[in-house]
Amino acid sequence: LMNIVPEWLSGSSNLNTKDPIYLWIYIIFFNAIWVFFPLWVLKETYSSVSDAFTVAERVEAENVAPEEKVLGERKEK
Repeated sequence: LMNIVPEWLSGSSNLNTKDPIYLWIYIIFFNAIWVFFPLWVLKETYSSVSDAFTVAERVEAENVAPEEKVLGERKEK
């Protein structure tokens, strides 16, 4: 979109937006893929990493002995 919008706003003769199929399919749809696909990948990655940290916290909490929870310190193994 960063390549198309300045050309569109300046009225460039190289960007033909009079044809609706060219405008909506080539310019809007195909450029929207470059925006939404990376956003979707980032969302999925964030969810996966967040879930992994949640599981790691649960596992760590289960591995702490009750007396260590009271003292707030872990004993050296």
